[in-house]
Amino acid sequence: LGERPASQPLSKPASPRIGGRGGDNQPTPLPPQPLGERPASQPLSKPASPRIGDRGGDDLGNVVLEVGCGDGGLLTALAGPGRVLIGLDLHPAALGRAQPGAEVTFVQADAQRIPCVDGSVHTLLALDVFDQQGVDLIAALAESHRVLAPGGCLLLRVSAHGWLYGPHDAAFNSERRYGQAELLHALADAGFHIRRLTYANTLLAPLLILQRLLQRWRILPWNPAIYRAGWSNRLVAAALKAESRWLLRRNWAFGLSLIVIAVKREKGEN
Repeated sequence: LGERPASQPLSKPASPRIGGRGGDNQPTPLPPQPLGERPASQPLSKPASPRIGDRGGDDLGNVVLEVGCGDGGLLTALAGPGRVLIGLDLHPAALGRAQPGAEVTFVQADAQRIPCVDGSVHTLLALDVFDQQGVDLIAALAESHRVLAPGGCLLLRVSAHGWLYGPHDAAFNSERRYGQAELLHALADAGFHIRRLTYANTLLAPLLILQRLLQRWRILPWNPAIYRAGWSNRLVAAALKAESRWLLRRNWAFGLSLIVIAVKREKGEN
């Protein structure tokens, strides 16, 4: 996952069938809307994900679905000839940030009830979604497994270390932080092979852990202004850029997030 360039209007390939879940689970396609504020439950924006080098842009398959896509910036960066891009988000205000002309089909729907037919998706992205309030990890993984084709890839990022949960997580609408063993067990039970697991958000982790524990213990007040400050955003961006270069070839042994690349097992495969 690299930089997210501005959307460029390109010809859109034919979309796969959407709506295989029928009835109350039919999607609500949303046209681009004026920029708006995110819902009150998601007041702040998260930094972009570091790059993962295992699956390059040419290895994503023909159909790429992002759950919790927001404005679709990541999907637009993954555009390619003949590739179908589908962005799914539960919140209309998040989808309202989509840029006109982006070659992404936007759908308002729940990650636990994805309106796609079985086995129709080649790559599914879920970054900072399956740890959110109201999302059941087991149900979300089962639904991801259902829509992925055999051998299809799930790229998943969640918050790590349950002992770190505090005001920061509540502000970002996160309900859980996961341990490595717990996440791997859930993925295996859902029918996935683990291709790669690494921590991320590592370089600033010591400082951020101290900050968040002090907030949790009510020694340091929660101050959302720091997340909007230019200097803090520049610092985070520089750290993530440095991390991304490392992740192209190596894993991080510790960090504030867990990133997993998992592959749907073939039918009958153990």
